[in-house]
Amino acid sequence: MRVLIVDDECSFRSALALAISDEGFEVETAINGVDALEVLARHSPDVIILDLHMPVMNGPQFVEEYARRFVQRAPIVVCSTRSREYCLKLRGVSACLGKPVDLDDLLATIHRITSPQPIMTTTDTAPRTSVNLGQRR
Repeated sequence: MRVLIVDDECSFRSALALAISDEGFEVETAINGVDALEVLARHSPDVIILDLHMPVMNGPQFVEEYARRFVQRAPIVVCSTRSREYCLKLRGVSACLGKPVDLDDLLATIHRITSPQPIMTTTDTAPRTSVNLGQRR
């Protein structure tokens, strides 16, 4: 699985890249939104891990530009000190984790948002209540 980490904080970006690659992921990194768009022109990740506060092009600006430029988009996990509600309002954001990031939570989130969703069949659902849609009065 390919991961793009977008964060201007070198120590965080490097440590996260090392930890995730140790888990078997292919990792690309970018220092801001502009750099990330350049990486995305060459590589298609399965998930993007994004900081919000960066120089040149911040996280919210990146999210908008990414949505504008690319039809096929990877899910985005925001790692930020901003509120979860704020993060999840951004277009294309699938999950939000606080900083400092717990590696186990991040890995679980990546697996959850990149796993195929099961297809529900009638045997998978609870019994349905019958509703008469016959004649109206």
